[in-house]
Amino acid sequence: MTIGLAAAAANAPLLPISFERRALGPHDVGIDILYCGVCHSDLQGG
Repeated sequence: MTIGLAAAAANAPLLPISFERRALGPHDVGIDILYCGVCHSDLQGG
């Protein structure tokens, strides 16, 4: 189970969600994300 944030629409707030991730396939690339953030301009709508 993975927990993330998502918005249901462009003007909706970010809310926590949980979802299942599939296993990596032979043509996938796995990366480790150590840090993540949301820029204030991402929240301004353009």
